[in-house]
Amino acid sequence: MRLSLSKEKYPLRNALIGAILIFCFEGFQGNHNAATPHIRGGYKLLKGQLATNSSTSRPSVPVEEDLIHAFCRLDLQSMLVVDSQQVLLGRRPFITMDWGKSIEKMPSQFLNLAEAHQYWGIVMWRCSYFLHSASALVDTPILDGSQDNLSINIRSVAHQSFPNGPIPSEILLQQRKYLEENACWQAAFRHLLLTGRKSDRHAAALLQFHAVGQRLVLEAASVAAVDECAFDTYLPEFRKMLSLAKTFFAKSPSEQGREICSLDIGVIPGLYAIVRLCRNGSVRREALGLLRDFPRREGVWDSLLVAGIGQWIMEVEEEGLEGGFVPERARAGLAKVEVDILNRSATLEYSKRAIDRGVVSLQKTIPSNAYIAPRIN
Repeated sequence: MRLSLSKEKYPLRNALIGAILIFCFEGFQGNHNAATPHIRGGYKLLKGQLATNSSTSRPSVPVEEDLIHAFCRLDLQSMLVVDSQQVLLGRRPFITMDWGKSIEKMPSQFLNLAEAHQYWGIVMWRCSYFLHSASALVDTPILDGSQDNLSINIRSVAHQSFPNGPIPSEILLQQRKYLEENACWQAAFRHLLLTGRKSDRHAAALLQFHAVGQRLVLEAASVAAVDECAFDTYLPEFRKMLSLAKTFFAKSPSEQGREICSLDIGVIPGLYAIVRLCRNGSVRREALGLLRDFPRREGVWDSLLVAGIGQWIMEVEEEGLEGGFVPERARAGLAKVEVDILNRSATLEYSKRAIDRGVVSLQKTIPSNAYIAPRIN
């Protein structure tokens, strides 16, 4: 790859496939610091080629549509998990205009799951970019002090409520637009949930799981900026997501206890959102059980690491239980996660509001390989 890219003219398709392969190899080993730069590098190469033909938003050399979409999905992982500075550095999505036209053409009823999946990719990517961009426009207090370790980006909307401060009116207007896009997609998708084929039901459950989770984040963003207790009103949505995740895992009981690796995002981020934001003890524990019983790597997400983080936050918060309820002052926000791949350990830091001292932070190290999935030989 290095030799090929050093030449004035190089095969873009080969470079992009090579970047994905390296991402796979390093990601499956858990070496996310080594994996993600290749996705960002491939994204820049693709963006540069697309810039030469901006009227069509397509590269000047042949590249399959699936390859472009793959980099968009992988870039989404980078944007939400490991790369906190892209938007602040003026980064913009290279296919927003083209995909925006596709949104306008979204049918009132999808013909099949393939069409639903195609449009969901557009809806998800547009919405996720909006959330990440909007959080950068709001004066948000930063609790973590180090960006040297890129394993987990705590500033992203995957870990913090968006935003943690006053929300400008223009952002609220955009928020309503993306809520409408989500609602249109769900309306067009609804009839596919009744499909008779078992394999299709599992795929449909995963898409619906993503849609419900995205809507929850969008809706809760404007009401949970300061008061985390606002998330309690979304218990029905948390329960629906949990039910859909169970349907997805029911596709193959033989997977229980066996590590699965996937290039794309599946259920881990949504289950993490349940553990992180839902303070109902039984729902939380069921989500933790799924993360542990079905160990998975989905791109940069590791279910056992996520379960370890969630378990610790739950235990910290439940130390302040009052009659089975977690009060606002006991609710913790994840401030930092530093993963030591070689020693198979993770150091966590959380922050929570204290009446007499403002925001306080505590730290804990999870030793050995208790929460990090083993390497794959």
